[in-house]
Amino acid sequence: MRFGNRLVEKVFVPVVCGLLLFSGARAHAAADALALFNPRPTNMEAMGYDGDIVFSLASALETHSHIQLMPRREMEDKLYQEGMVQGDNPELVTAAGRALGVSYVLFGKVTKTGSEISAELKMMRIQSGRIVRTWSRTFAGRDDLLSQMPRYASEIADIVSSGGAVPATASGVAAGTVSETAGPIDRLQARAEEGRVRIFWEVLPGSPPVREIQVFRSPSEEGPFQLLGPAAENRFMDEQVMPGRTYYYRLVVVQEDGAQVRVPRTVKVRYAGERQAAAPLIL
Repeated sequence: MRFGNRLVEKVFVPVVCGLLLFSGARAHAAADALALFNPRPTNMEAMGYDGDIVFSLASALETHSHIQLMPRREMEDKLYQEGMVQGDNPELVTAAGRALGVSYVLFGKVTKTGSEISAELKMMRIQSGRIVRTWSRTFAGRDDLLSQMPRYASEIADIVSSGGAVPATASGVAAGTVSETAGPIDRLQARAEEGRVRIFWEVLPGSPPVREIQVFRSPSEEGPFQLLGPAAENRFMDEQVMPGRTYYYRLVVVQEDGAQVRVPRTVKVRYAGERQAAAPLIL
């Protein structure tokens, strides 16, 4: 019997300790868990974009190994069992977050007006019921929206890592918000060349440090504008053009502190195509 008791002690005790440590590790990991609620569409045109936002954010957050994102199916099942729904009411979000056992919930709303998509996302720390960060942004279209989500995912991951603290910005403008002023850009121009369109501008001296300048293009002045890519210095070459087409270009300046400034001016250029050879003379 003593041999049997020793065997039980050698096998059972380590297993129990291991289970306790494992459960403790899970509890610790869950302490910083994040749940993503679908932003509430405010009109019929915005329906579907809520799913785009959540899917793209979740995909980007998967690259941050220290973030524990609550599985979608588990979150929906738990809310259903508790008789709760996703929404953008802060009080209901707090109650739902506590029922889910997470520390953070991202929620908000999305609106589509014409070709533009406006999203307001808020991140709440459930323990205090406090909104720790709000992002308000208008996107030129679906491609613009999807291209920007990884940046917001990085900011969300930073907030979770810092325990809900939000880094202050030098300019006082929260990163992710967009203002529409002339900003540091002057003399924005576009010129058709053989096989491409050259967009160029000047950066005003004394302007805040610029992280990058994004170039957008649309076939109409009203949009939607699609992101072409970041520019190098004060110029950009658009080589994806077709003869006879008219293109409109806009710029968005991303400053070092994350603030984004949309240059209000739009430049127009008609790309006539490559120069045609002269017709032969009839002799």
